[in-house]
Amino acid sequence: MKIRLAKLGDQDRVFELLIELRKSVSNIADFKVSRNSPNLYKSLIKREDFKIYLLEDNDEIAGLATLQTMPKIDKGEYRGYIEDLVISKDFQRKGLGSFLLSQIFKLCKKEGINTIWLNCGRQLYGSQNFYERNGGTFTDYVYKFKLD
Repeated sequence: MKIRLAKLGDQDRVFELLIELRKSVSNIADFKVSRNSPNLYKSLIKREDFKIYLLEDNDEIAGLATLQTMPKIDKGEYRGYIEDLVISKDFQRKGLGSFLLSQIFKLCKKEGINTIWLNCGRQLYGSQNFYERNGGTFTDYVYKFKLD
């Protein structure tokens, strides 16, 4: 097992995993990525403050996590924010999710990031238990503002 940063050629597999995640969370059987997603992907993999970490198991991409770093000005530090974390169904229950998180934590510590935030849906009890088993604590409610 190893993790690495996503490259341009990984785009199709990244989208497959994100679709798998969305379908499992939202129960939308025909979920598709946005038409703008390929352009956004190309710009994101070039950024320093946004990383797509891929987890490989026997040279197959088994999962991913996205990590964005953001400044917390009053604390004088940067914090991490994990938007997506998914392990493909075929690879679940093998400790890969915990491995991926632990590797991201190590990388963050090297960069001086000591706090990572992660949102999890209220109805995702299995995911909540997973995050708590891996050291996460429930802290806040998160509000969403749609600006359509």
